Amino acid sequence: MPRKSLPQTIWETVHKSKLSVPELADEVGCSVDTLYKTANVNMPAELKVSWLIPLIRATGNASILKHIATRLGYVLVRVPRARRMKPEEIADHQRTLADYQAALIRFNNGELNAEEVHEIVDKALTEVARAKKMVEADTPQQSLFENDD
Repeated sequence: MPRKSLPQTIWETVHKSKLSVPELADEVGCSVDTLYKTANVNMPAELKVSWLIPLIRATGNASILKHIATRLGYVLVRVPRARRMKPEEIADHQRTLADYQAALIRFNNGELNAEEVHEIVDKALTEVARAKKMVEADTPQQSLFENDD
């Protein structure tokens, strides 16, 4: 999968949004001209960090954040809502993880390319993040000021 540059990712986030550039500029809190300059692939202006959250919320597109995480060696997945899973949901979760393992084996054997495995890996990571959130929600939180005895 060819990697996009950060300016390309910003351009796509701004220009492929369902909202117009003027609507996005209003959401972000900048002028239309400034947002156009920031999303210019050839000569981009700097994207202010304070614009990231409103831009991601307005577009529903976290690809800028995902790009930054990837460049720094992190994996970013959206954590879905979590609640205790029903038995059939646990079976689906187990199937997703089995599909992931099977895809890795096929990739390792040269039967699948990286692009084909990427979506399966993302789905597995999202499922694991959901399970982690479910467990954390059910775990009593210890105060920072309590003794660790």
